[in-house]
Amino acid sequence: MQSLFPSNPTSNQALFQFRAGKCQLTPQQNGKFLVNADLRRGTVVLSKGSDSLLHFKWSTLSSGSIEDDRIIMPGECIFKKVKTGRDIDRVYVLKFNYGNLRLLFWMQNKENNDEEVVKKVNQILNPSTEPAQSSSDSVSYTH
Repeated sequence: MQSLFPSNPTSNQALFQFRAGKCQLTPQQNGKFLVNADLRRGTVVLSKGSDSLLHFKWSTLSSGSIEDDRIIMPGECIFKKVKTGRDIDRVYVLKFNYGNLRLLFWMQNKENNDEEVVKKVNQILNPSTEPAQSSSDSVSYTH
């Protein structure tokens, strides 16, 4: 007899992951944003959940607890580099196509090729389309 709720062997299947910390975004009076790095180290994981939907998750490295778990629909967002005004900054934004929702991250591993990470993330987020080429967000960045 078959179960009404068959087990899904691909539940919570990690598609891609990379090490990144989170950033906090604060609007400024001049219309720009101030970005402050959360010094905790973490991991971003893109996975197919048991619900068969794409999940964009961030968890801390110290405890492994998941703090952010966003369900992403194809074409809903783009992952791109943020212009901070400093060449050494490696800040990236998950920018949604609706509203002003933005999640910011800083890359931890200097060994990573950031451009390859961005390309892979966008291929997973937008499998049937090429990500739109748009200008980077302008922010002021503090540590």
